[in-house]
Amino acid sequence: MKEFNVVFSEAGDFVSSALAKMKSHGINQIVVKDKDSVSGIIELKSIVTKDIDISKTKIGTLCRRVTFLRPEDDIIDAAKSIISNNARALPVMEGGRITGIISETDIIEKAGDFMDADSEIGQIKSKPVYASRSDNIGKIRHMMADNSVSRIPIVDGGKVVGVVSMLDLIKASEAKGGFDARARTRDKGFKEKTRMEEIKAETVMSSGAVVRRDEKIKNVIDLLQNNEQVIIEDKGVSVVTPKDIMELFLTKPMKQVYVQVTGMPDDLELQGEIDSMTTKFVQRLGKSFRDIQGLFVHVEMHHKQGNKSKYSIRTRFITEDGIFVSHSSGWNPVDVVQDAFKNLEKETRSHLGRKHESNMKMKRRKKE
Repeated sequence: MKEFNVVFSEAGDFVSSALAKMKSHGINQIVVKDKDSVSGIIELKSIVTKDIDISKTKIGTLCRRVTFLRPEDDIIDAAKSIISNNARALPVMEGGRITGIISETDIIEKAGDFMDADSEIGQIKSKPVYASRSDNIGKIRHMMADNSVSRIPIVDGGKVVGVVSMLDLIKASEAKGGFDARARTRDKGFKEKTRMEEIKAETVMSSGAVVRRDEKIKNVIDLLQNNEQVIIEDKGVSVVTPKDIMELFLTKPMKQVYVQVTGMPDDLELQGEIDSMTTKFVQRLGKSFRDIQGLFVHVEMHHKQGNKSKYSIRTRFITEDGIFVSHSSGWNPVDVVQDAFKNLEKETRSHLGRKHESNMKMKRRKKE
């Protein structure tokens, strides 16, 4: 595995300095140090999706702990760790010091060794989440948080005209002073904050790599080396990320169903309920699919209101017919997980219905 120089920030520095480094290096997370020890990482999504004043908020308040990789870890171990930590990259620790960092794109470079890279990318069947040119940044930020995604395609007249990523939102943040909470007050920053939230998507969007559903996975992997995402534009719009590729190749060597649930709250009763729902879902859908290869469920808590927390759930269900994706969000984690599985099952049932109808048409043609 390749290891690269690590970008560090100090826990006591302000978030604005971390944002500047992210923009300068084109990265979405930075390793945080507190004096001589490593505290964890600060991620762009934890900044963009929160109402904070980046010039006054300390980096340490948004830092989260992650697992470190070891030099002897292989590509499978690294991929599993990145997914289970819901990170884009993880630091490599050797002898008590950080010696490098391994990213998603480093891993998927080798993905062709673990999967059929000549198969079509269209097997990833994600539910489209997109915005229009005229939608504002405030709406897009909420879409990112509610759907647990970090990129939103911009569609005009049924065609993809660009994409807004979290890195793109830094432009607006720097121009107007940050994603702070001043819009809730009537101080001198009120108008400035309001204007920032009302900036249109077309102002900050960047160009995106767009392919059709019959594009080969190996070509998409090549595009992902220089793009945060690849957009599929064919009978709808969907997004493919490095994590999609990693999850796809992680399931290939498995003879049993590969199930991974990440980001679960420290609540044993809740964990038990989510595990039970996950098991029942796999058993139920196992009657319809001959080869279920994997189920990934990510739970993310991203907003608090008093004593209540808002949850986003993202699921990926990998079968011989392709990958099905669903999202859900809300204040009750059990209801949100149930809703995510309900949406996922609806997508799979709809696909199976279309598949059955297509098979019946073929049979009728043969008889004729």
